[in-house]
Amino acid sequence: MKTRHRAQGGVTLVELLVGMAVALIATLVITQMYANFEGQKRTSVAGSDAQENGLAALFTLERDIRMAGYGLTANPLLTCSNVYSGYDGPSGVVTPAPGLTNTAIMPVRIIEGGANPDQIELVSSASLRPGVPVQIRQAMPSPAGDLKVTNTTGFSVGDVIIVSDGTNCSVMQITQIQSPAGGSGLFGFVHNNGAGAPFNMAGNITNSWPAYGVGANVYQLGQLVSRRYSVQPSANTRALFVQELIPPGTAATPYAADIVDLQAQYGLAAPGSQQVTCWVNATNGGNACDGGNWANPTPAQVGRIRAVRLAVLARSAIAEKPSVAGGVCDTTTTLPGWTGGNFNLSGNWQCYRYRVFETVVPLRNVIWGSV
Repeated sequence: MKTRHRAQGGVTLVELLVGMAVALIATLVITQMYANFEGQKRTSVAGSDAQENGLAALFTLERDIRMAGYGLTANPLLTCSNVYSGYDGPSGVVTPAPGLTNTAIMPVRIIEGGANPDQIELVSSASLRPGVPVQIRQAMPSPAGDLKVTNTTGFSVGDVIIVSDGTNCSVMQITQIQSPAGGSGLFGFVHNNGAGAPFNMAGNITNSWPAYGVGANVYQLGQLVSRRYSVQPSANTRALFVQELIPPGTAATPYAADIVDLQAQYGLAAPGSQQVTCWVNATNGGNACDGGNWANPTPAQVGRIRAVRLAVLARSAIAEKPSVAGGVCDTTTTLPGWTGGNFNLSGNWQCYRYRVFETVVPLRNVIWGSV
């Protein structure tokens, strides 16, 4: 007897092709959704990174600018129109001392960048007892002579000092404190040049420096702190760099990534006032409210600077593609701006997202000093 086998079920070729088509469509949809999600996540993360970098840069700049001028804002110092200073460091002689100019002591100095980012230099004292001077009680016989004073409280060997008569200011460094001799009651601050005293430059303490008379003030700075902030190329982008100017030759190091521009202005008050009424760039003329030379301000001009207006431009780390294939980037269509105008950008800047951070920082040490 023959046995009849039941027909076996299976998938036809047509059904197999239909299933593959459905699977491919599902894969395409999932891939598209994943790509869109990744793009949104990348944009969100890039914007978050730009915000963090910008806030970090602004916070650091604001903190240091608030400290600028600490120990240097007494009236006799900021009125000096002849500043004698230098630094005999391992990289060679640098004059004037970092952070000081030969015509004025500036707690904050903006270096105008024009089409490039601005730079900011800051100088302050690291002493716990700045701004309390002692007076010279015996005229210096020569610019290299000892400083004869009646009180040495708070002064130590190695301290940087500034001697001022209101017009002249000389930056020196104490190498020895002499005890009173012969019943004079006068201590001596010795400021010889040599190892460990780079502010006492060989050949600079000469007859071209003033020899101070009775009544000149001696200010203790402890150690002089001077640094510069700038925006420089870093890898494939730009970053905010900080450079310690003492000792000279110290390399600048990156602090905040993807900072592409830094702009700053001085806030000016009328002489004798504390209210800022004018904002100027650090240029020689060209400012609407004050056309003076703010690239190299005089002591009288420095005494009017009460605040600094800062603007930091941060951008996303990754360039985004045009919304239309083969088209021009349109992630950002207009130049980012701040109160002082638009930032200067070049290249494919439209492919990135930007964050602008702006603030006004009062120079509290100048204000408290009632300069």
